[in-house]
Amino acid sequence: MKIARIMNISNMFMFCFIAVFCLIMHQLYAAVHDYMEMENKKYTSLELAAELRNSSRLLTENFRLYIMTEDPEYERKYWKIVEERSGITPRSHDKKVAPGETVKLNDLLQENIFFHDHIPTIKKANMLSDDLIHFEASTMNMVTGSIHAEPDIIKAKELAYSAYYISKTHEIMNLLDIFYDDINDTSKIITEKFKTKISNYLVMSVIIFIMFAVITLLLRIYTYIYIYSPINRITQFANTIVNGNTTQRIKTNVNNEIGKLCFTLNLMLDKLQDEILTSGTDPLTHLCNRRFFEKKLDELKMLTQYRSQALSILILDIDFFKRVNDRFGHLCGDDVLRCFAENMRKCCRKEDIVARLGGEEFAILLPMPASEAAILAERIRDTMEKAGILPDGTSVTCSIGITQYAPGEKTEEFLERADQALYRAKEEGRNRVRILEKASFSAHGSGVNDGEDGMSDIPDAGGAAEGTSAPRRGASS
Repeated sequence: MKIARIMNISNMFMFCFIAVFCLIMHQLYAAVHDYMEMENKKYTSLELAAELRNSSRLLTENFRLYIMTEDPEYERKYWKIVEERSGITPRSHDKKVAPGETVKLNDLLQENIFFHDHIPTIKKANMLSDDLIHFEASTMNMVTGSIHAEPDIIKAKELAYSAYYISKTHEIMNLLDIFYDDINDTSKIITEKFKTKISNYLVMSVIIFIMFAVITLLLRIYTYIYIYSPINRITQFANTIVNGNTTQRIKTNVNNEIGKLCFTLNLMLDKLQDEILTSGTDPLTHLCNRRFFEKKLDELKMLTQYRSQALSILILDIDFFKRVNDRFGHLCGDDVLRCFAENMRKCCRKEDIVARLGGEEFAILLPMPASEAAILAERIRDTMEKAGILPDGTSVTCSIGITQYAPGEKTEEFLERADQALYRAKEEGRNRVRILEKASFSAHGSGVNDGEDGMSDIPDAGGAAEGTSAPRRGASS
């Protein structure tokens, strides 16, 4: 599936999950807000009911104390409570509902009762309390008398403790008790509903969050497997191309845009490889490649016959190169090949043909006799021995075979003789230079003794033998 389609689907899912989650959070917030508002109204309703109960009790106490003692202080307290309840004077600051405001208690009850179903009960209790205020006011007038009536304290005392008055005060308190019970029962039911509602929203939000986390995890896994990992492989592959290795191809099993990119890169590298082969350059070392080398060899052979000038060849092979790859890795091996190529270039002249034949085997064509070529060969060998290019600071050495072209001979014979010279260098302990002339090569091929076959020794700066045998040309050494 294409990455764009996957991302569009994932974005759609993410948007849906976020929208649903936000909706659930909004509903949860609304439920919690309603619950807090319900609790606040419940608290206000109970406070107002308690205020009605306390004010009714205080009115009864001050009314009876005034009747019994005729002390005007109790009358003053009585009318202060009445005026505060009636909204004539501001409410005291110790009130928990509307402190310091000038408002009727009856109005507060109607505005702040928890449920409208409870208003009739509390309203009836308040009306009975107001009726008793009229009854108590007329009874207190009997103590002082009026224009139309003489004081009658005995009658006032009888009314203050009459069955009617007592029944009315009890009825007020009973109505308030009923109001309290109704408020508590209703609040319990509503609280349970709110708790269930909030729990459901919380469970839904947790489920949505888990689904969101799972989908996010799956997207991360998909991104790692089908996007990040292939891109990382492409990056590593690009580094190998930068290092000159254009023979490798990237492998991928993803069927998306990245897979198409890998396919396109491989096609591009195929074309690049063809161009490199036709251009005559080795991609890793930037030396001449084998095809260009063979072409230049044919040209130089013709010039040698035409101008009667010498032509020598050096066949160079890095000693124990396989051990370098096994110990330090192939990337280190590539660095060794590049360093070896660079050292050869520095030791040679511009007109010399320096080529990589393949693997760790190199060749140099020199328009000079073999004796002079040997001096150059020894310089290259000595340079590599002292270079210290391995990660642990040690050096790699090379073995070099030299021969001079004999006019008229075939290219195969020329190269085979140079190869035999290289073989002798390796067989005698590696890290050395050996020259093999045509006449001695023919004699050696016919069974002539090694000491009489014309093999020339070049003095070595070092290099103890590591083994007594060396592989043939093209084999790992």
